[in-house]
Amino acid sequence: MTSQVLITGHDSTSFDIIRELHRKQMVHVLHLIFKYLDEDAVANAELTSNDWRAAISDGNSDKIWNNLLHEKMSKSVLWERLHFNFPHSLNLASSKCLSSRNLFNKTKFTAKTLRKSMLLFECTRDFVEDSVNVEGIISYVRYCLMKSFLISEKYIALRWKSQIKIWNRHSLKIEEILEIDQNQSLKKFKFVLYDNALLYTHDQQINLRNLVTKKTEEHKPHWMNPTNYINYLFTSNGFLVIGVYIKNQKHFFHKVVVWEIKTSLEIEWENFQMIPMDLDDYETSIDHRFVIFSHRNQQSRLTCDVRKMSDPRTTEKVLTFVSEEGEDVAYKDGFLIITNLKADIMVVDVESGLSRIILQADKDFVKSFVTVSIHSDYMFFMCDYVDEYSVLITKMQVLDLQAIKSAPTDTPLQPFCAFEESEITFMGKAVTFRADMFGLVFVTVSPTPQYLVDSLPYTIRVVNFLPNCNFCKQIKKKLWRCARCKSAKYCDGVCQSADWLHHKVLCNTI
Repeated sequence: MTSQVLITGHDSTSFDIIRELHRKQMVHVLHLIFKYLDEDAVANAELTSNDWRAAISDGNSDKIWNNLLHEKMSKSVLWERLHFNFPHSLNLASSKCLSSRNLFNKTKFTAKTLRKSMLLFECTRDFVEDSVNVEGIISYVRYCLMKSFLISEKYIALRWKSQIKIWNRHSLKIEEILEIDQNQSLKKFKFVLYDNALLYTHDQQINLRNLVTKKTEEHKPHWMNPTNYINYLFTSNGFLVIGVYIKNQKHFFHKVVVWEIKTSLEIEWENFQMIPMDLDDYETSIDHRFVIFSHRNQQSRLTCDVRKMSDPRTTEKVLTFVSEEGEDVAYKDGFLIITNLKADIMVVDVESGLSRIILQADKDFVKSFVTVSIHSDYMFFMCDYVDEYSVLITKMQVLDLQAIKSAPTDTPLQPFCAFEESEITFMGKAVTFRADMFGLVFVTVSPTPQYLVDSLPYTIRVVNFLPNCNFCKQIKKKLWRCARCKSAKYCDGVCQSADWLHHKVLCNTI
């Protein structure tokens, strides 16, 4: 916290708010800080006032800090897995390790570790193989497989026919296999991953499954009538969004319903917003300030219908841009970030409606479809393509979101860090992939000379840039490398021996 200056007439007096507060008032202010700041803001907070630290070090400060930190930060998958960011002075085995008054910028520390690993090409790899039973043309099966995978910070899920298979994103072990009720149409089945939950809908019912406890909560909105069905399901920034349509209706008019997600397993079902909608095939961006519906019209225009969350039924403004090939729209903290195959970035301030083009330094980066994801104030661009020599090129760029917001338009924006690798492969490019702080996840399909197939093998591959053990997946600063391939890292010989049966296949191919 910093000091403020009170000005009276021509005199100015330095006034330290923290010093003047009573300890009980400081605790109250502390609660307010944790209440109104979002997770990223709290994770990046640094309380440096000596008076603040001294005041809340009395009484039951351990309880206060533990409760607040656990509530706001320990639910973040990034926080859960990055214990190595704690100062050495903290005893992680102690239940009071979070009561330290020394809050550091965890996200920036992690980003620096990520950049160092990329520069030194320090990474670990893992994979798992499986297959799907199919009957069809190979190109169509690849397309269906691409649309059937979901990748989040914690899990990977594949919905194929009447089954959902879920892997742990970091260990690649199967968490669960769910069978879908086939009494209802599978065409109306939608599912999403959100933190430790799998949310899915079948016709009129929303199911919330805890992937840790394996328990499912069912909810059917009381206002849903027999002619309605759910045809859209989306989660982002603490909100659940569904689209409620009318059965056998030819036009696109429907209702969008929004709930706030208190935790990944707690939704305020009785508190919702209902928004009339007449768009089809749109993307939703949402946070506590805005809900934005982005769609492309027949005139090759990208249109963003902007509404304030305080009054989501009313269109606040409409932003229109020229639609480009390979376009992707991301949203963070009141800014739309629009990318395309031209490799430039358009930054749009939603509040003012002002937009500007940010030039990228690497114009050759985009040669294929690009995925864009935002993770803890950093933006990740990833693409892969096969060149004329059958070499698979994988590229990733990481950009600082704050740098994007403030970058000049006439100077190419340099990435915070970048990664590129080449390998001769017969697998072809990935059918789907994701890039974030934890690394890269690819799903590739095994080649087949057949035009028609009845079984299609696929491989889930991960590349991790943060130092984690290949076997137990713990993130640690010091790990021992496999002496043979120099890629896999382990806590000790016990973990390496336990992982050998799995790792030897990868070890022999590197």
